Amino acid sequence: MIELVGKMGAQIYLTHPYSQRDHELRGGSVPRNVSMADFFCGDVVDGSLIMVLKGYFDDSGDDKKKRFASVGGLVGYPVQWSLFDKAWDVATYILPEPFHATDCEAQRGCCEGWTVQQTAGLMRILTQIIATTHLGSFGAVVPIVEYRAVFPGSDKYDPYFLALKQTIINMAYVCRLSARSGADDSVTICHEDGETSPQAFQIYHDLKSVPGWSDSKYLVGFSVGDKRLTGLQGADLIAREAFKHADNLGIRNTRKPVLGIKQGASFHLWTRESLEYLKSKGGPTNLEALASWGQRGETVPQMFHWFGDKFLKRVRPEVL
Repeated sequence: MIELVGKMGAQIYLTHPYSQRDHELRGGSVPRNVSMADFFCGDVVDGSLIMVLKGYFDDSGDDKKKRFASVGGLVGYPVQWSLFDKAWDVATYILPEPFHATDCEAQRGCCEGWTVQQTAGLMRILTQIIATTHLGSFGAVVPIVEYRAVFPGSDKYDPYFLALKQTIINMAYVCRLSARSGADDSVTICHEDGETSPQAFQIYHDLKSVPGWSDSKYLVGFSVGDKRLTGLQGADLIAREAFKHADNLGIRNTRKPVLGIKQGASFHLWTRESLEYLKSKGGPTNLEALASWGQRGETVPQMFHWFGDKFLKRVRPEVL
């Protein structure tokens, strides 16, 4: 296993796998789950990473009470995804619809009629699948109130899009660090299809075109998938756990699902100071500033960053 530390504090653990995939899609013309292997149909070579991304938005009905927007991602090599596909499909076979983390915990939707013990058991199994297949988990979280204060007049999804930019930039940088150790990695991004997917593709395209950003060469593809895709169901779990991790600071201990994946996870929370610094550089539309964050000898404000055993350390929310 190799440990990679990326820009903006990104730390992701990846395991180069050696087993062969032999996934067989369960029968049915409209399967409840779609495997990563079938979705990509062999278009991604074994040496390339695939990262699936899912957003989580504060479900508060009052816009003024919305707290955080997060992006959750799972990243790994095709053969790792093959192992994940099989295990995830078995674990969620009984569900009447694709897994959704919020519905699972609330005993509704995919887990309608379940007990708290049953949903907790399912979450434990699913986090074990992520951990044992050695997929890297990445979470980027932006505090909405602070974002609106620093960038008044911003659009509804702008905090989410900042988290998305951070995630893609970090993955490209992780590929560069991997290249230094002799690996020939690149990454294909898979985003959930929906209201934000057109802008997500535009962000990917614009990042590819940032002048002088050499890491853009590691971004080799962008696609969208729906909630039936197993990888997106896993990313949904990560996005919600990243959100809850930020939302629970100073209130509750680290949640059990996070403890189950902590050795391969990396969560990041923007602070008011880091947002103010970004504003001084032209704001979140300045992709060159984001792509070169902390790389030009300038001291930049630190975000909150958790990985490995650092997930056990908690801070009070007032310091945000």
